Amino acid sequence: LHYPLRRQRQMCIRDRGYSDTESYSAKFDGLYEYSPKLFAVGGFTVGTSGTNNTPTSRVAPDSTDFGTDFGIEGEISPKMSGQIRAGYNWRSFDVANAGAKDATWTMDTNVRWSPMGDLDISLLASRKFGITSADQSIVSQSIGLSLENRITEQGTISGTVSKEKSEYSSSGTLAGRNDDAYNYTGRFSWEFNDAASMEAGVNYRDTDSALAVAQYSRLSWSLAARFTY
Repeated sequence: LHYPLRRQRQMCIRDRGYSDTESYSAKFDGLYEYSPKLFAVGGFTVGTSGTNNTPTSRVAPDSTDFGTDFGIEGEISPKMSGQIRAGYNWRSFDVANAGAKDATWTMDTNVRWSPMGDLDISLLASRKFGITSADQSIVSQSIGLSLENRITEQGTISGTVSKEKSEYSSSGTLAGRNDDAYNYTGRFSWEFNDAASMEAGVNYRDTDSALAVAQYSRLSWSLAARFTY
């Protein structure tokens, strides 16, 4: 068995009308070697989340988390690899937070399947707790499917479709709500040689929300080049 300790610190600096957010967590994992290429894993996470400089009209979602999860990671089959982990998280609030979900199941899954030599299919799924600078506790979940195909020895094309759902608690001034979003991403990359490559991508996101300022559609694109000397 192996027990790595993982620490994470995240901080968001506030703007006018928003709070500072700060989160700390430590994760303890145990691994069991089921086979030379596959491990059974399990562990628990403890952490705290909170906001500072909170407007008096809002309720700070300061809280303590305890979560546990189990799963497998490594080579699941000759053509499939990745990790599948699921568990449960309990969130205890310092002050009663109306509408907040204080316990829910969690997931962290990323599996890649290579049915043919030039094609990779990936499934990604996650569900986790968080907080926002608007003093809301949030449960966010997403599921996505990605395809990547090497069309030539130098060129690769990929596409991803994902669905996201965010469950926000009330914060005193903002009502609890559920947001739904769809993401569509396409990328094309080309390797000229070992020292030079380029990539072009496009992304479209459509978010549906009961809160008018959180409802939007966005189209973006990117172009990048890499040179190594």
